[in-house]
This record gives sequence, structure tokens and C-alpha cells, in this order.
Amino acid sequence: MVSRFVIAALMIATSAGTVVKAATLVNRQAKSVTITVIEGARKTDHTVAPAEKLTNVCQSGCLMRLNSNQEDEFEIDAGDALSIENGNIYFDTTPGDEAPPAGN
Repeated sequence: MVSRFVIAALMIATSAGTVVKAATLVNRQAKSVTITVIEGARKTDHTVAPAEKLTNVCQSGCLMRLNSNQEDEFEIDAGDALSIENGNIYFDTTPGDEAPPAGN
């Protein structure tokens, strides 16, 4: 009985520590934009208002289009941080670009 409890506790602790990375996007413009996210066969449109942050997209990578324009198509990885300014998408950070911990 005790061993079952220990195994269950370890399984919960292990799954609770799993972090799912996803991309985030902030609209830093004064007007709303439409973002099309293409993940595999699924295509989703998001309207992002000024100063709004779109989170939990592209968990396993995706293509992203700005205002449904196929010419403005970007390959996005999980963990990318993006912003929209002056009608353009900018990569603020990409996986591995995070600042080092304090004291390093």
C-alpha cells in the first residue's frame, strides 16, 4: 500500500514539474491586428487588440500570418516572444536568449 502511494506521489510530482512552452505575442500598436496561427492542419484567426497579449500559441511550432497576408508569414517556435509594432512582427526573444540568472 505504501509503495503505491509513493509511486502515485512521484508521478504527480513529475507531471506537475512539466512545463509546456508556447509562444507569446504582444500588440504594441494603436490598432487591432488579425493573427492567423497555422499548427499542422489547424488554422485559427485571433484578433489582438492594442496592448493585448496573445499567449499559449504555437506549443509545438507553427506558421503565423499578420492580417491574413501570405507574404507576411513567419515560422514560430514554442517559447518565442514576439511583438507587433508599425505593422511588423518582431522577435523579442527566442529559446536560449533568456537572460542568465542573477549573479552570473
